[in-house]
Amino acid sequence: MLNEEEVNNVVNRLKKHPGLLESIKDVSNITEGIKEIEVANDAEFAFIPEVRRLGKKCLEDWAEHQVNEQEAKAREMKLRQHSKKTKLAYDIWDSRYGRKMLPTSRKID
Repeated sequence: MLNEEEVNNVVNRLKKHPGLLESIKDVSNITEGIKEIEVANDAEFAFIPEVRRLGKKCLEDWAEHQVNEQEAKAREMKLRQHSKKTKLAYDIWDSRYGRKMLPTSRKID
């Protein structure tokens, strides 16, 4: 059983995810009989789409969190976007790996 501090912590965290909070409210409504379902079979059919929506919202929020976290890491590491190599990069590559260097300019006699 959760103590009062843990309950408050969970509620505060759920406030950051209004879609999850709404889904949990809908599941609670079915559980507490607010939707006036009297037969177990009907309750089962009411729970299935709600639990699916809850799972979908959880995955969406998780994915959004992962994207934000990865973007923050990229900014922190100051990663550069991929860019075209400069001529210097090709010259270094050619000199290191033994390919014949191409002349950059021709002298006309």
